Amino acid sequence: MNIKRLTVSGDVYYIDNSNAIQSYSNAGGQTIFTNAGVARYKGFESEATYYLGSGFSVYGNYTRNMSSIAAQNAPNNTAAAGLIYQKGRQVYASLMAKQIGARYSGFNAVDANGNPINPIHMGAYSVVNFAVSYSVKNLLGEGDKYTKFKLKVNNLLNKTGIVQSAGGFTDANNLPLFYTLAGRSFMASVSTQF
Repeated sequence: MNIKRLTVSGDVYYIDNSNAIQSYSNAGGQTIFTNAGVARYKGFESEATYYLGSGFSVYGNYTRNMSSIAAQNAPNNTAAAGLIYQKGRQVYASLMAKQIGARYSGFNAVDANGNPINPIHMGAYSVVNFAVSYSVKNLLGEGDKYTKFKLKVNNLLNKTGIVQSAGGFTDANNLPLFYTLAGRSFMASVSTQF
């Protein structure tokens, strides 16, 4: 739906999977695949953008996922919100915050002695990303060709919290190992049309 300044979209889904496959790593580091049986997933996805004027828009989305089985590292919801600026084909910038909802990690994991480990509840986390680009027309010649200079900063606030378990792997003291969110990173690129 597009009503002048507002664009809205969404969908609902229902997935019936009679042979859901899940994987985990055993104490020897091997990946084991198991049949989790019947899995039913249902939910909805939605997003909206509202044009404020003078090149500025606000954006938001929300997704809700419900499952008949606990799926490895599958969040129960995700959400994003942000501010976008665009001036013709020349300038684009965005500041987006994304939240990944609660999930479970470490299904079917075993410790170094082969004993089962209960799945670990992982709380929600958020990350903020920034991107800016500037396009120059006919920098390398004539015609309707653009050269784009782009800078992206992922994880602008440099959050490095725990986001996933290592699926049963432990340290020398038999304490569980975890993966953390990657720290702030920068990416610059230049692209051109020929």
